[in-house]
Order: sequence, then C-alpha cells, then structure tokens
Amino acid sequence: MQKNSLDTDVNEPGSSFLDTEDFVPIAPNWRKKYYLRVFKKRVVAFLLDVFFIPTIFCIIFILIAFLFAVILPSSKSYDSVFFLLIEIFVPVAMFIVLAKMESSKWKGTVGKRIMRIQITDNYGNSISFWRALWRNILKVLVFFSYFLIIPAIIQYFTFKKTRKFFHDSFSKTILGERL
Repeated sequence: MQKNSLDTDVNEPGSSFLDTEDFVPIAPNWRKKYYLRVFKKRVVAFLLDVFFIPTIFCIIFILIAFLFAVILPSSKSYDSVFFLLIEIFVPVAMFIVLAKMESSKWKGTVGKRIMRIQITDNYGNSISFWRALWRNILKVLVFFSYFLIIPAIIQYFTFKKTRKFFHDSFSKTILGERL
C-alpha cells in the first residue's frame, strides 16, 4: 500500500503536515507590502474622484449657464452669481455625492470601485451617510493641516504604528481591498 503525504503519521519523528508541497510560508513583511499596495490604490482612486466628479458637475453647470445665457439677457451680475454658485456648490455637492457613494452598497466612490478598494466600519459593514460625510470633511481638514508640517510628521509616525490615516481613525473606518 502506497503512502501519500497526507497519510503520514504526525507522531513519526521529523514529519509534520507542514512538510507537504502545498505549504507556502508567509513573508514576515507582508503587512508593509499590503499597506503600500493599498496606499497606491488610495492615491489613484482619490485622483480619479477629484478629476471625474468635479468635471461632471462643471459640465452640468456649463450647460445650465448656456441655457441661462440663451433665456436671460447677458448681465455681469448673473455671471458673478453663477461663478459664486460654482465655487460653493461644486465642493458641497462633491461632499454629498462622495458620502452617498461611500455609504451605499458600493462601499466607495467610483475611483475606489475602479481600484477595487472599499470603505467599511471596523466590522466590515457599510458605513452610514453621516459617518461618510464626517470622514470626507476630516479628510479635507487633515489635508490642509499638513501645510503646518507638524501634523504631517505626527501622521507619519501614527500611520507607521496603526496603518490608519487621521480621517480614518477619527471616523472609525477602515479602507481595504475589495475581494
């Protein structure tokens, strides 16, 4: 009777079920590689979101402005109000749209969906709209605080320890790869 590798007796000296060909050891620095890969995906997803979503809103506003230009007589007051609305409405709309997408079943924005990453709570569930909105507001505040240099240094050492950015820590969310 032939004996295969799974039939070996664990009690035999020098034999173990780990001696089979199927065993692949895990690299000790797997977390560092994982977080670097996810960080690169985060950056690309952010750039995709920052480019596509405002572009769509601006196209909509240009179409609306064109319609107003045709319907209403040209006036400087309309132009200044229109550009003021763009400056206010596009960022606010972006916050709302991004938060809605992150709290949906997609668990992320279009960029995150393309890069196959998702936003969840600490237990892997979808986050609420308000938590997603809070996370996006924190993201902007943290970004602008980096210009003060000290928060950027603190973020660097905190990220090395916890592998979370401030806006993810404060909003109690996790960004990970989508399966």
